[in-house]
Amino acid sequence: MPNHTNDKSQTTKQVDADYSHYHARLDVPRCMLSARNDCGKSYISQILEIWSLARGIGHLTAQDYYYYQLCDDSRFSPEE
Repeated sequence: MPNHTNDKSQTTKQVDADYSHYHARLDVPRCMLSARNDCGKSYISQILEIWSLARGIGHLTAQDYYYYQLCDDSRFSPEE
């Protein structure tokens, strides 16, 4: 009988590796420019938000900030 648990964990690990590779390749300066142009958020506002999130419980990185589009205030409120 095949062991489905091993198959599933191997697939999950493979997906996580692919996600990490893509996430790490985000071009932060280009993302900053896009956030300024598309969302109207100044560079200093972006930097302050990234700094605040990096010091918080989740220790989010700049890549996290842009990957999850946290720079777009129309998508998320400060409380979220």
